[in-house]
Amino acid sequence: MPVIFYIDNGTNFVVFVEIANALRRDGAASVVFVTLIQSRVALFEKQGLEAVYLDLSAGRQKKMRRDTSQRIAEIEERFSDFRLELGISRDRILRYFPRTKSLGILLTAADQFFDLLAKYQPKLILGEVSWAIEYLFYYISIDRGVRYRHILNVPGESLRITAFDDRHTLASALEASPSNEAALPVVEKSYAELCGDVKGFRSTTRYFLMNLRLNYSPNDYRQLLFYRMRRPFFPIYKALDCLFYRMFSVQAPSNPGVDILFMLHIQPEATPDYVSPFYSDQLELAHRLVEAMRSDQFLYIKDHPNTISLRNLLGWAHLARHPRVRFLRREVSSKDLYPRFGCVVSIAGTALAECSQLGVPALCFSDCYFRELSGVIDARNYPSISAALSAALGLRENGDKNSTLIANRLSSLGFPGFIHDARVSPGVLDPNNVARIVILVKHLLSISDDATARI
Repeated sequence: MPVIFYIDNGTNFVVFVEIANALRRDGAASVVFVTLIQSRVALFEKQGLEAVYLDLSAGRQKKMRRDTSQRIAEIEERFSDFRLELGISRDRILRYFPRTKSLGILLTAADQFFDLLAKYQPKLILGEVSWAIEYLFYYISIDRGVRYRHILNVPGESLRITAFDDRHTLASALEASPSNEAALPVVEKSYAELCGDVKGFRSTTRYFLMNLRLNYSPNDYRQLLFYRMRRPFFPIYKALDCLFYRMFSVQAPSNPGVDILFMLHIQPEATPDYVSPFYSDQLELAHRLVEAMRSDQFLYIKDHPNTISLRNLLGWAHLARHPRVRFLRREVSSKDLYPRFGCVVSIAGTALAECSQLGVPALCFSDCYFRELSGVIDARNYPSISAALSAALGLRENGDKNSTLIANRLSSLGFPGFIHDARVSPGVLDPNNVARIVILVKHLLSISDDATARI
């Protein structure tokens, strides 16, 4: 049977246990769980599943092969999008470690991952690209000719799943769109409702403590207690956030004009950090937008409605004092806001798809598949942000007649089903839904080996 690796990210492994069991029963594939939490190995083995523990301890680092660093440097030469130092700078924990410690952790992981690829020769790797270690594994995998994919939901009125490469490109989504979906009924749940599940989930710390044996290991830096236990300090930050918006928030313009709306991502989070790593600093991008605007334009900034991100409030407050910068309250309906602006900016968010559906020009800064939508402009294709903003305003006046992907074609990506952390959305474990994810995995296995690298 072909081998699939699942890179355990520490949280939503439960649904992948069900997927692995289904694949094994069908004789379709053998799933090997690659984990940094040693207690998880016994959990997977009780299910009759194979698991491998990656030891990132200081003792294991001393046994690392001398040529590992050189092998990573060679991958950097072959892939311009991969820079290990960039991955560290975007990681929500490793960025705060001493550089030698961060490099030691990642190179030790790479050393063992090279061996695993040689031993098992997997045909497919499933995982996220949300942390530096996953970013590293992604590029090692595709350098070795092994497809690495992240199964995700596609925004829409009814949930659909597809699989993406590290940059969430349209090519990878189309590649993961099977043609045999006719017999699958529509999922009676929207993307907005799934986001509501996330917003309503408030027991992360409690769940973590209740399942400490399964969720914590000093070996897995992503599960460090100081990071997982930050929630008790959240009320202090929330009070400061409320004060910030009391001081700086304003009403949205009432009539359509030439002003710019910048929609912020939750951060830290995979989309701004690794889908678009070269534009992930949203504060810096806001400053660049202000510098690029015309003198008659204002920049309005709206935070993500789902949660309060631990942002640099002093930095944002400094920006808010600029005479042409305005902040909007996150509770305001985004869809009601879009038509009031000449252009909407988002690094790679669903705001791009919503604007496309409403006919409002939007600017993106990534390879994300939203860049192919009608009315969405990739700002990186222009000599300056100012030129990109001018092009977007031109679309507002003249309309877009040259799009590659029209907004309603989002419904053709992937097929009915959804994936999520089972704690947040228990319905993901419904046997019918698991069967749909299994169909997608089998489809990825069936794709010819000449498409393993990121497109």
